[in-house]
Amino acid sequence: STSPLPAQRLPSRQLDLTGVFFSNDKGYALINDEIVMEGDVIDGVTVKRITLDEVEIQDIDSTIKLLNPKK
Repeated sequence: STSPLPAQRLPSRQLDLTGVFFSNDKGYALINDEIVMEGDVIDGVTVKRITLDEVEIQDIDSTIKLLNPKK
C-alpha cells in the first residue's frame, strides 16, 4: 500500500503576479491587484525578495518563486 503524501501548506488562494517595478532602488510587485514590497505579508506568506525576473515568497516551511510574466 502507498502512504499518502504529506499535506503541503499553500496560500489559501492563488497568488497572481502581474508585474514588478522599481522606484528609488526599492522593488515593488503587483500580486493579486495589491502592491507589495519586500517584507510585506500577503495572504499569509511573506514577500522575501523582488527582482525584475521573479518574486520569492516564504511560507512557514517553503519558498515559492513567482515568475514575472512581463519578462
